[in-house]
Amino acid sequence: FKNSVSQGTGTIQSFIGTTNILIARWGSASYFEGPGGIYRIYNRVITSTEITQNYNAQKTRFGL
Repeated sequence: FKNSVSQGTGTIQSFIGTTNILIARWGSASYFEGPGGIYRIYNRVITSTEITQNYNAQKTRFGL
């Protein structure tokens, strides 16, 4: 979701293991290097209502 609008759907393979989870990767070798906000990983698809609730619960930490 971006600005409360779905950007599409897809599938995610199960993740079981001890390897790193890469966030903000593009291309085959480029990674974002810098601070991030809040990252959450769920074992299910969350609804747009849950996304909004999460945003509203944390936005003041970022001056919003």
